[in-house]
Amino acid sequence: MIKMTRLSSYKNALKLGIGIFSFGLVISFITALSVNNQNNTIITQSLETVTEQVANNIIDRIVLYQYGLRGARGVIYTVGEDNISRDFFKKYSLTRDFESEFPGARGFGYIRRVPANDEASFVAKAKLDDWPDFSVRQLTPHDDERYVIDYIEPVDRNLAAVGLDISSEQNRKNAAQQAYLTGETRLTGPITLVQATGHPLQAFLILMPIYRTGLTPATPALREQQAFGWSYAPLVANEVFEQINLSRKTTKLLVNDVTDAQNNVMFYETHIDEVNPLTSFVVTLDREIFGRKWQVTLVAYPEFVSSLHLISPNIVFSYGAIVSLLLGGLIGFYGYDLGRKRIILEDNERRANILEHSLDAIISFDCDGIITSWNDGAVTMFGYEKHEVIGLEKTTFIVPDDGYYAENERFNQVVNGKSLLNFVSQYKRKDNVLLSTSMTSLAIYNEFGKIIGVSQTIRDITAQQNAEKQILDINASLERKVTERTQALQQALSENKTLLDNINQQLLYSETDKDGVILMVNDNFCLTSGFTRE
Repeated sequence: MIKMTRLSSYKNALKLGIGIFSFGLVISFITALSVNNQNNTIITQSLETVTEQVANNIIDRIVLYQYGLRGARGVIYTVGEDNISRDFFKKYSLTRDFESEFPGARGFGYIRRVPANDEASFVAKAKLDDWPDFSVRQLTPHDDERYVIDYIEPVDRNLAAVGLDISSEQNRKNAAQQAYLTGETRLTGPITLVQATGHPLQAFLILMPIYRTGLTPATPALREQQAFGWSYAPLVANEVFEQINLSRKTTKLLVNDVTDAQNNVMFYETHIDEVNPLTSFVVTLDREIFGRKWQVTLVAYPEFVSSLHLISPNIVFSYGAIVSLLLGGLIGFYGYDLGRKRIILEDNERRANILEHSLDAIISFDCDGIITSWNDGAVTMFGYEKHEVIGLEKTTFIVPDDGYYAENERFNQVVNGKSLLNFVSQYKRKDNVLLSTSMTSLAIYNEFGKIIGVSQTIRDITAQQNAEKQILDINASLERKVTERTQALQQALSENKTLLDNINQQLLYSETDKDGVILMVNDNFCLTSGFTRE
């Protein structure tokens, strides 16, 4: 019966331990799944931020070129369509530093509208205008009005373009007509420049209409009547985007022209020869630019994900499984009651919650330490709303009193170009509660490589440190209870032995066979009867 009771007790304890371990595995799996989902959200949000920055850089660069077009248009309009000369346009170009003012542009030029009937007289005049070999060339023969590239500077790297009739190719023609009909700057779709045939469908023309009236006429009919040409610039995607350093080691960039839904053209791609695998994290943004619709896509490499320093779901699950195994084994071995089981399970859930990832606080500063952006994670972490902190210095409200000097020193290091990664420190909330944090601080650069501010990512690790302390306390408590119970058991065994010895000394005890012959007696029997055992 005792053996059966012990076996039953062991089985019950084993079942209890297995039950706790299984439950812990489920909690660990759910927690790891939650961390994985949160990681995916953070990765996507970070990739969206980078994609937004890249898309803005691309659009800003293309918009920059219209200022060069305005300058060329102003010169042509001022001199007049009949008086402008190649020599005058070249002298104007020498007053501009195109490479520094408009990096990536192959040059700026003038396209003239020439009626088909006037082509011969136009060519004769162009030959006399310091270009004896001038001729009109067409990509596809046609009998309509000519849109002839008359001048372009610098001409050395654009020789093949001089005399080209851009209306002989429908893509170019459509953009030119849309420009003078709307009075706005227009881009062609992806084309192959005659002066850069090594980049098929990776180039554009950007065109700005020039009217005899100076100002843009009120109606499309008047605009078509008064337009006599365009100032323009040929652009090659690789040359334009190379100047703004869009190639990042951690992401792959794809830029597509999706103006025509039936003819999606990819005209720029980074990491063409890269063999490393891509992740499944992709962000795509659409942007309107001078009559075209571009699609900017960023795909993350594994290095992008690792650079975010996120908690690994596998580590979370492994830690959870180890904790579950320890709890299940200890609870099953010592046979804790249901109440103790519930307490440990709740404690396990609390530790699992501590492992759950929360959104980081992302704060941006200018070079003087003034806060310029404050995300929702910072609101949650520190308790300050955005309108309370924008324009303030960080050290005035979230840095502990004894940390001002060290914080300023770290900030100055980052402003000077030194990155600060996973630095453990303390910050205080609005209610003056101190938080243990891991902080990464990086410099913010503009498109010219100049540091214009600092970005800090702050992660609250207070919960993690508290969880580690709780686990140590529980292990210490369990070890102490094991010691106490072992001592109590040894004391009970000693008392039982003493009691049995006392009883043996007070009773007369003998054993006989069926004939009454004495087989065994105790010491007290011999003492009382006076006989020895022999």
